[in-house]
Amino acid sequence: MAAAEYNLGDKVPLGPLVYNVVEVEWKSQLGEFPSLRMPDRSFLVIRLEVTNGGGETLMIPQAKLENSNGETFPELTDGAGLPNWLDMLRNLKPAGTERGEMLFDVPANSYRLRLTEGGDPERARAAYVKIPLSFDGASDQK
Repeated sequence: MAAAEYNLGDKVPLGPLVYNVVEVEWKSQLGEFPSLRMPDRSFLVIRLEVTNGGGETLMIPQAKLENSNGETFPELTDGAGLPNWLDMLRNLKPAGTERGEMLFDVPANSYRLRLTEGGDPERARAAYVKIPLSFDGASDQK
C-alpha cells in the first residue's frame, strides 16, 4: 500500500500522532557572527506541530526528505542557530502538542518530507508532505 501524500498545512494522521507542516524556509546561514553557521548545501527549515492523540507518552520520530530520484536526506542532529529547534529527544505527553522546527542541509530542490508514526522505522506507517521549491517570503536574516 502506497503512503499517503499531503500538502503544506494539511493535518497528517499517523497512528496517535497528528502532524501539521505549517511553513518551510530556505536559509543560506543560521545564527549571527561570531557563531554563524553555514550549510554544506542549503538549510531547509521545516516548521511544524505534532499532537499526541494517544493515551501514553510517545517519541516524535526523526523525519527524512526524499527527492524525485529517491535519494533520502536525514534530519540534522544539531540545531545550533535555530531558536525553535525540536531537538532529537522529543517526548510528547498524551494530548500534548509540540511546535518547533526541523533542520535539513540539502540541495535546493522540491522534496517530500517522510513522516512516520514511530516504532520500527522500516515497518512504521509513513506519510509524505510535499515540499515545493519556493523562495517566496524566505528570509536569511532570522
